[in-house]
Amino acid sequence: MLGVSHDLAPIRQHVEGFQPHVVFHLLMEFQDVAVYQAHVTGYLELLRVPYAGCNPRGLLLARDKALSKLLFRVHRIPTPGFLVFARDRAIRVPKRLGYPLIVKSVDEEASLGIAQASIVHDEEHLRERIAFVHRRVATDAIAEQYVAGRELTIGVLGNDRLATFPVWEMFFENLPEGSEPIATARVKWTWPINAALESTRDPPANSPRTSTPRSPASRGAPTRRSASRATRASTCASTKRASST
Repeated sequence: MLGVSHDLAPIRQHVEGFQPHVVFHLLMEFQDVAVYQAHVTGYLELLRVPYAGCNPRGLLLARDKALSKLLFRVHRIPTPGFLVFARDRAIRVPKRLGYPLIVKSVDEEASLGIAQASIVHDEEHLRERIAFVHRRVATDAIAEQYVAGRELTIGVLGNDRLATFPVWEMFFENLPEGSEPIATARVKWTWPINAALESTRDPPANSPRTSTPRSPASRGAPTRRSASRATRASTCASTKRASST
């Protein structure tokens, strides 16, 4: 395993010295910048080494939630309506705007900046949450129509021919009254809660959430088809020298 943070040289040294059959690309950011993840992937392609994971073009497109949603619309993949609020501009809220909305960073992942307060029901709270994302996450903000529903995760593997893995569903149990079932940063990253995610048996009785793998019979096949269409729309299927996940 090779850890890199600010210098690409170790990657080239290990590729030339070790000559791996495939690189499992687990990097989340480079030089403390999340979007640079795609550039490191591009460097692997320049070195002509096979790697697992999305290609650089797909990483850049998929990370940008607004651009991804525009691509989905072109490919007629249903997606909630949205507005983007740029960090360096005054917050201008349209007069006629449907609520509730959920406010997120436009290009961060792992629920960074997402909390129960991210769901807003009026303009005052919308402005507050947009300002929070601008200030604390330091990115543009995206406000999407909030659609209450199930939290599903699907793995997609392949290049020209895509295969989908069974659907995982995240279950939310013992949440405080009035809480929405969303995967907040606290849900994903607070240790006692995260421990419950890793174990599908006997989670702590006081855990705000438990999660177990499940392939919903009622929505499994349509959901997997949607995942494949979204992967192709965002061009995440890689070059001939790479496999995408």
